[in-house]
Amino acid sequence: MKTVYNVLAVFCFIPIFWALWDQNLSEWVLQAAKLDRKVLGIEILPEQIQTANPFFLLVFIPIFNYWIYPFLDKRGIKTTPLRRIGTGLVLTAISFIVIALIQTKVDAGQHPWVMWQVLAYIILAAAEVLVSITGLEYAYTQASRSMKSTMIAIWLLTTALGNLFTALVNQSIATGGFFSQFKGAGYYWFFTGLLGVFIVIYLVVSPFIKQKEEDEVLALIDDEQILYVLND
Repeated sequence: MKTVYNVLAVFCFIPIFWALWDQNLSEWVLQAAKLDRKVLGIEILPEQIQTANPFFLLVFIPIFNYWIYPFLDKRGIKTTPLRRIGTGLVLTAISFIVIALIQTKVDAGQHPWVMWQVLAYIILAAAEVLVSITGLEYAYTQASRSMKSTMIAIWLLTTALGNLFTALVNQSIATGGFFSQFKGAGYYWFFTGLLGVFIVIYLVVSPFIKQKEEDEVLALIDDEQILYVLND
């Protein structure tokens, strides 16, 4: 149960990531419809731009795993899961800052070039590698063997909670509720500011969260592989 508490302490900061990430499939597409979408003489459809996220995600996964992480580790900057998640949250905020600045131009009647939004997708894809992949790995490696399936389920719950929060905010806007005051660029600045609060809290709390060392994790994985072979 102690390992569960440690993992949950990290997972408390994940729903806000999904609350922002989910909008690249909705609000960002609506924004793209108001941008200058011509690239090399070809006009891209608003729905097509979101394919930048999975494309750069697949590009970044090997880059981070085989180059960036080893490069930093060799220079004494240990890329622990907690540091990766924290960095991913910061990058998510930066991607939304880019989107908010684009929306400010749109609100002023301008039509910024769509490649500025692609830049936000690139940053968000890097954030997803750091938060989503690391978080899933963290859920599996940090929990005890008997709680692994439970922790994976809770990890999926963080996605649901993030999406639910965004849905409630949008419902409030649609019905003229409290969040209806956040329109245009203000909508994105609201989410950016909210994530900023979570990042500050994360920076304060994360140093006190205990996590298994790499040697312990590798030993655990080896033990599980042995048990799997014996059971098979």
